[in-house]
Amino acid sequence: KHKVLRSGLWLWGAALGVLLGLAILGNSRLVLLPLVVLGYLTWRLRSARTILALGVAGAVAAALVLAPWVIRNEVSVGCYAITTDTRALWKANNPATYDLLADGKWIDDVPNIPGAQLSPEFQAAIFADRGELIEVDECAQMRFYRGLVTDFWREQPGEKGKLAVQAAGMLWNPTFSVEREERSQGLVGVAKDWGEPLYMGVLYVFAVVGLFLVSRAFAVLAVALLAYNTLAAMVFVGNVRYRVPWDFLLALLAGVALARLWARARAR
Repeated sequence: KHKVLRSGLWLWGAALGVLLGLAILGNSRLVLLPLVVLGYLTWRLRSARTILALGVAGAVAAALVLAPWVIRNEVSVGCYAITTDTRALWKANNPATYDLLADGKWIDDVPNIPGAQLSPEFQAAIFADRGELIEVDECAQMRFYRGLVTDFWREQPGEKGKLAVQAAGMLWNPTFSVEREERSQGLVGVAKDWGEPLYMGVLYVFAVVGLFLVSRAFAVLAVALLAYNTLAAMVFVGNVRYRVPWDFLLALLAGVALARLWARARAR
């Protein structure tokens, strides 16, 4: 058999594709993550044949994972899409967003467009309240709000730049940055207001130190994944809850730094 087949690279590529497909289904912000992974593997393996095997197997597997949901959307709502919720993207990319976020509010506080069709969330609320099922064209809404977003990016690049910087700051804020988020009382509230920022500050410092202690391969992977999440926030919107799933990378880096510090302390 061919060396590529013997080595099981197709299976590894397929497994990676399945995981990436599931990740995209869980969060559409990860739709370009496969490109980051492919770029990393290309740099790491430096073998065109190996990368081709992994890439093809991964792409096919990811497509098979995504296909049922994409086809379901075509059957149910009328268009092939991973998500039709471009309204959320618009709420994060319009002239009113920056000031609302700066005031501690959230993108849900962005005013609705007068006369715009009701979104599926309102459809569900109306049905629950009055038992009336209104018709909603999700595909038309998707195209409508997507057009507004691209118009905003093209016509107001400076405002989008401000939003991108703001989003990155909110993403890496050591604690919550939205006033509407529920604040705990008593000792729990004190821990969240003071303990959490202190803990995350220390974690950030040790993670940076650990970045220079781990292998170059892991350091590049960690930076690539964290950079991707930051760029995704800059396109959409940033918040602590969007960073938390990636904090394990910071913890791993910080753990290496602490282990090295502990080893030096014991050696004295």
